[in-house]
Amino acid sequence: MKEVFNAVLTALTKIPGMYVAEDWGQLNLLQPPVNFPCALIDLGEAAFSQLSRRAQQADAELQVTLADIVYNGIDQGSPEMEKSRELQIFDWIDAIHRQLQGLTGQTFSPLHRTRLEKTVREDSIREYVIRYRFGYTDNSAVEPTSVHRVPPSVAMKKNSRKEEA
Repeated sequence: MKEVFNAVLTALTKIPGMYVAEDWGQLNLLQPPVNFPCALIDLGEAAFSQLSRRAQQADAELQVTLADIVYNGIDQGSPEMEKSRELQIFDWIDAIHRQLQGLTGQTFSPLHRTRLEKTVREDSIREYVIRYRFGYTDNSAVEPTSVHRVPPSVAMKKNSRKEEA
């Protein structure tokens, strides 16, 4: 899972002006220790199925919480400059999606977006949660195997018996 987290972190840092970090609940604090806009990453639920030799296949979820400050909100009478600033969050949603849709690595399948949810808050933070799914193979419990080489003389004896028959 560490590879997934690092790949997502690296991809999202390519978005100019976006603060990117692990989501540990900092938006729930009175004064969140983040810079806005921010993208907070969390590896959500994962369902595991058994493979061979103690390996497991995971169907997992990645959550990206996008947050920004609402300054004035907008209505039909808002000046264009204010509308542009307040609606910029949708540009950031698109930028996150461009970076993450199809992102893959050696141990995980391509990410695909499954859901976008707005979180209603009582403060001046506008928050969206973007969910992605991916597959992951966990080999951390697989015990190393040892290779036993068969000497060539044993293989030759088996072939000699077939010729005699």
